[in-house]
Amino acid sequence: MENPDGSSDNWGRYALGCKVDTCTIKGEEEGAMTATLDVIAKKAVDSSTTLVATTPETGDVYTFAGGTVTFAGSGLAEVTDFEITINNNLKPKFYWNTTNTKYLTDLVEAKREITAKMTVLPKDKSFFTRLLSAKGTAAFDVVIKATKDQTATHYIQYTLNNCYLKTAPHNLSEDDVEVTAELDMVVEYIGVEIVDEQGSIL
Repeated sequence: MENPDGSSDNWGRYALGCKVDTCTIKGEEEGAMTATLDVIAKKAVDSSTTLVATTPETGDVYTFAGGTVTFAGSGLAEVTDFEITINNNLKPKFYWNTTNTKYLTDLVEAKREITAKMTVLPKDKSFFTRLLSAKGTAAFDVVIKATKDQTATHYIQYTLNNCYLKTAPHNLSEDDVEVTAELDMVVEYIGVEIVDEQGSIL
């Protein structure tokens, strides 16, 4: 926050010793892809310093337009939204022999959990077959690719490896127009590939 009298004695706050507890990535039709981070810090400190100049971002964002989703090897064109959540299950610790009980001593990383949700308009019964026979069905992969400028040289691709379908509730449309299914999946691990011609903004 800038000092109102114009002097260099501005007010800043810094969060030190940060770790990401959860990361939620979302995308929806006609919208931009977003990421929300839940961060835990060891402590926060105040500082009077000269403000760092910032430059507005002029590049385009990653959108669903031109993006693709692959479910178990088959392309899905009728996806209305998706959500990926990575939870590190951080455990703040205050140990007995710490020298300062006001601040955290450690942030223990527990077992990571990855879940994914998608809303789709099914064109075949593969979703429901996998749900009904989940016990004997092999794990599958889901690939979500979001583009920028709808070009092959600007994209972020998430590969959800070894997924299992937990639920796929669906309602039959009264007007017989479309049937939607909300896919709820657990994911073993995730891979991310980023390709951008403007490497300086990565």
